[in-house]
Amino acid sequence: MEKGDDDVVMDAATDNETQAKAKTKIPKSKKKKEKTDSDHRDKTDGNNKEKSDDDIITTKNNIKETKKLTKGIIYFSTIPLHMKPMKVKHLMQKYGEVDRIFLQPEDPRKRRQRIKNGGSKKVNYTEGWVEFKDKRIAKRVAQMLNGKIVGGKKNNFHHDFLWNMKYLKKFKWHHLTEQMAYEKAQKEQRIGAELKQIEMETDTYVQQVEKTSRIHHAMEKIDSGKRAHKEEYFTHIQQRHPIKRSKDTEEK
Repeated sequence: MEKGDDDVVMDAATDNETQAKAKTKIPKSKKKKEKTDSDHRDKTDGNNKEKSDDDIITTKNNIKETKKLTKGIIYFSTIPLHMKPMKVKHLMQKYGEVDRIFLQPEDPRKRRQRIKNGGSKKVNYTEGWVEFKDKRIAKRVAQMLNGKIVGGKKNNFHHDFLWNMKYLKKFKWHHLTEQMAYEKAQKEQRIGAELKQIEMETDTYVQQVEKTSRIHHAMEKIDSGKRAHKEEYFTHIQQRHPIKRSKDTEEK
């Protein structure tokens, strides 16, 4: 009887285990779903990794490009006669992409004097700066064109003019604006000093004129007083009557 009871107990335990396994058993459809989800997750992770790698490569390339495309500035010590900024930009764009350009116009007083003497009314430019987007192109252009003729068509007015240019190492556009502001301030200061000098000269001139006018007025007063005194002196003195001599006195 004891063995039979043990068998019954073992059978009951096995039945409980089988029931628990049956309860915890996952259906096949759920297993498939979990498998597909995990595969999808792995794929998305792989895609994200690939994307992140691509992004890193593109950002590196962009950084390289930005490093390569540092801007360079060429200085023109002379500008061909009557050549406008747009013409200079057009001629420089043949060699590379131009970003900014500035040409310094001539002194307005010189232009007025030239027009007064019967010269051209067109504006001339004394010097200029051209900024290329790539400094390597700017260097090549300066080396290639310095001292060479402008060229183009033979009938062109600027054909025989020479380029005078130089690449400015470590020179940025803000340096130019600072220099222009400094020169402008200096010019204004010089004009102010000149105006003060002119005012002082005019004041001294006016003072001298007033002084001379006062002196002349005083001299006129003195002269008029002297004349009046003379007239009074001559009027108050009694003249003696002439003595008539007789013939007897004359004979004696």
